[in-house]
This record gives sequence, C-alpha cells and structure tokens, in this order.
Amino acid sequence: MIPICLVFRAHEPYRLRRYNYFDVGRRHDYFDAAAMHRRLARSEQLSYEPATRMLERLLERHPRFAFSLALSGPLLEQLSVLVPSRLTAFRRLVETGRVEALCATSHHCLPWAVSSSELEEQIRIHRQQIHRALGRVPAVFGGEDPSDAGVLGALAESIGLSGMLLDGSGALASGPARRRLYRPPSPAGLPVMVRDDELSDGIERRFSDRRSAQSPLTAEKFDGWISATPGDILCLSMDLETFGLRHPAEGGIFDFFQTWVARALSRPDSHFLTPSEAFEKLSPAESLPRGATAAGTANEMQQDALSTLASLEGRVKAEGGTLCVDDFRRLTGSEHFRAMSLSTGDAARGETGAFDSPYEAYMAFRHAVSDLERRLPRPRPERALSVGPTRA
Repeated sequence: MIPICLVFRAHEPYRLRRYNYFDVGRRHDYFDAAAMHRRLARSEQLSYEPATRMLERLLERHPRFAFSLALSGPLLEQLSVLVPSRLTAFRRLVETGRVEALCATSHHCLPWAVSSSELEEQIRIHRQQIHRALGRVPAVFGGEDPSDAGVLGALAESIGLSGMLLDGSGALASGPARRRLYRPPSPAGLPVMVRDDELSDGIERRFSDRRSAQSPLTAEKFDGWISATPGDILCLSMDLETFGLRHPAEGGIFDFFQTWVARALSRPDSHFLTPSEAFEKLSPAESLPRGATAAGTANEMQQDALSTLASLEGRVKAEGGTLCVDDFRRLTGSEHFRAMSLSTGDAARGETGAFDSPYEAYMAFRHAVSDLERRLPRPRPERALSVGPTRA
C-alpha cells in the first residue's frame, strides 16, 4: 500500500473590515476584531476542540498513526490571546513524537510576498512562533501555495530546512505525477512533496455534494481508492475545519475518518509518515517541472495593491515602529489579495471581510495602506543651498 503523508491545516486570517475613505487619518483599526473573535470561537467549538480530541484518540489507539500540523501564524497569535488551551492541546499532539509541526510564513503571505527579504523574515518568525507554541523547531516548509518553487527552495535551504510540502498547479499532471518526490530548481535541490488534490478534495467534495446521499462516501470506499492508488508517496492535505464546521459532526465526518484510519492500519503494509520521515525514506525521482507550483496571473487591482504595499516596506521597517510593522505584515496576508480576484467569488471575499465585490475589497485595502503611510514620519524636504550674490 502506498505510504500516506497526512497533513492537517488550520488558519484564521486577519479579516479586513470595511475601511473607507473617511477612516483614513482618523482610525488605525483596519481589521474586524469582533468578526475574528466570533469566527475563532465558532471554529474552536465546532472543529478545533472535537478534531483535536479525535486525533488524540487515534494516536492512543494506533501506534503506527502519524500526521503533521500546518498551523498559520495568524491562528497562533489569536489562539495565544483567546484560546491558549488549544495551543496546549496542539502541543500535546506534537509531544507524542508522531506529529510534525510544519512552518510557513508568519502572516500567510507566500503567494503575494512583497519582497524576498520579507519572505525570509516571515519564515524565520513563523519558525519561532511554532517553537514557542509547540516546543519544536520546524524542519519542513508546508501549508501555503508558492509563487516560485525555485526561489522558495533556495530560501528554505539557506534557512536550514530539510524539505518542502507544496500545492501543485495545473501544470503538474494529476495522478502518479503528484505521488512522488521532486527536487526544485534550487542549489541543493531540497526534496519536495506535492499535495494530491484529487484525493485530498475528494472528502470535501463528496460530503458537500447534496447528491452524495445517493452514493455516500464511506470509509470502505475511500480506503478502496487509497489502496488502489499507485505511486511512491500520497500526500493528503485537509483543513481541520472540514471536521465539524464545514461538515457537522452529525453528518458522520468524524466516524468516517476514524473508521478509515483503523481500516487502513489493519493492513501490515500500511504506513502513515510525517514529511520528515518521508524525506528520509524516499529519494526524489526528478526535477520539479517548470510552472508546477506557479501562482495564477494577478489582475490590475491585485498588482496595484501589492506594489503600493511593497513601496512602504523600507520606510515601515526603518521608521514605523512595532505597531506599524505589525499592521504592515497583517496586510501582506494572501486572503486580502484573493478577495480582489475576479474569479474566486464571494467565498474568498468572505474570508477577510463582508465585501460585495472585488473592487470593494480593493478599495478597503488601499484605504488601509494609505492610512498606514500617513502614520509614518513625513520625509523632511531637502533644504536648498544658500547661494550668495554673484559678482558682476
């Protein structure tokens, strides 16, 4: 049976509020704190708490069960203030030695990084966040869509990471092509594992599809798909909110998953591996195809928003102080730019605010950046040299 690398993601973005022109220069609270608190409380009650208990039970019952956690920086920051007990529970999982914590960028900025230096700084910050919260220094990068696997690979190598777990694009064929290790076009060729979106999204689609009542997804059926899957390594990546929030517990999602894990582990040849274990056991077969992890094309609103924010980076870090740097980094989150997309629809816009259109999301972002710029010290005008009277 193909080895399985199971990844659970969790992310709570900073939700940009309807920040308008009349707020600029008057209010510096760009994010909807009340909405963020409500969302986190709901996720904690319906997903994080019951999902963590389920994972603890599976670890206790099955000594060969293992997985990894990709917890975003914004989630860690919010949990540390509002639900510190959840961080304690996540730490217990990691302390079993069979749960690997992955690193990412501290503010979920990877697809829209303002600069390579900021990207590197955010990865270092997130590694420190994971160390403080979970007691481990992450060795593997995972949990975000990259814009350039080559640049990211070189950066990961310079920081000292041992591998990367990435989402693939349409340029990488589905099926067996996603079930092997690759090397990116970077100096040391850091090993890369690519998420199998077809099987990862299979649970989400089948539980969401109203027609699935006619052909429900059972643990036996899913196990049949997995056992018949060819390849070297199968990376299944799921959002923790799949359990309880997106799919209510009464719909059977928890029972389904626990039954599938037990069924898979009943085979002596089954293996659940963490990414680090997979990189130790397997060797990359070939170089990652060009464009295999490339991001989509940005529209004019996204390009303008990114360039405007990027233009402030030097001044913010040199003159802005801690609060300005914090707000700058929170504005780098990829959700703000996804909300400006003309193709992702209301679901993406709802991640960061109650925006009715991409343009409304764009204007709220631009107004926030404009206010951030006003908070910076104004450059002093250069004084003209005094020139005395000339002689005839």
